Amino acid sequence: MGLVDDYQLEGEDFEHAGEVLGLLGNEGELVTWITVTRHDVVSFGQLHGEYGESVARSCGEGHADAADYRRGYAEYWRKSGTKVSDETQVAVVWFTLTAACPELPEDSR
Repeated sequence: MGLVDDYQLEGEDFEHAGEVLGLLGNEGELVTWITVTRHDVVSFGQLHGEYGESVARSCGEGHADAADYRRGYAEYWRKSGTKVSDETQVAVVWFTLTAACPELPEDSR
């Protein structure tokens, strides 16, 4: 999940379904490849109920529920100097694991 404002400030396009991305670890090393399956732009306040629970479960970061997910991200952004509100627009990227190793499979290139 990312802030829509950050995409705009950096002049970046949103991820799109079918896009293959490499994920980097804490040291900048390539950890895995993912394929984007969906991209939603929603307000931070929409991350509750069934949708929020689905996002929280799917992120794989161990959040107990949508409220815990929201608290975690709000705290992360606060520490980064950005205050979020229920109206703040966020980008939710859904993806599948393409390869759990640095090598991108031939059929994904």
